[in-house]
Order: sequence, then C-alpha cells, then structure tokens
Amino acid sequence: MKRRIDANNFYVDDETTPVKGLTIIEAPCPVGLFKAKWDGEKWIEGGEPPVDETEILKAKVATLESKLTAIEATPTLKTELAIKEPIISDPILKG
Repeated sequence: MKRRIDANNFYVDDETTPVKGLTIIEAPCPVGLFKAKWDGEKWIEGGEPPVDETEILKAKVATLESKLTAIEATPTLKTELAIKEPIISDPILKG
C-alpha cells in the first residue's frame, strides 16, 4: 500500500490518488508513531505527543492543597484572640 506525504514529508494518508503538493511513498508506515515523517529512507517520529493535562492539573492541585494546609495551620488574629479571651475574662486575673 502506498502513503501520501506533504511538502514537509509528514504522513497524510494511505490514498494513492495523486494530489498536487503530496508525494506518494511505497514504504509502509509503522504503527505507533505520533506524527510519522519520511526522512527519505525510513519513517521516523516527527513530533511529540501532546502533554497529559491531567498529570499537570494533579500536580497543581497537590501544590494548592499543600499551601492550603499551611495556611490553615497558621494562626490568625481571630484565632489568637479566641485563645486569649478566656485568660482576659478570668475574674482572678481581672483583679
């Protein structure tokens, strides 16, 4: 079966009908290449697979969860006052 490639030698399809701007190659294109490219002698990988957005988002979520935990563990003014209020309200300490 023949394959058509574009002007940059990237695989287009398995059609054999001549189309202006496409070249026909007789070598079979191997399965598993993300973006098959003809180098003049053999098919090579001509591109990189897309980045897995899921893994990137999982890493960002983990970072944000870590930051949130740190923020929640940091006492706020309201927390500090709530802790000290019983001491200030103690009748013995009021004098």
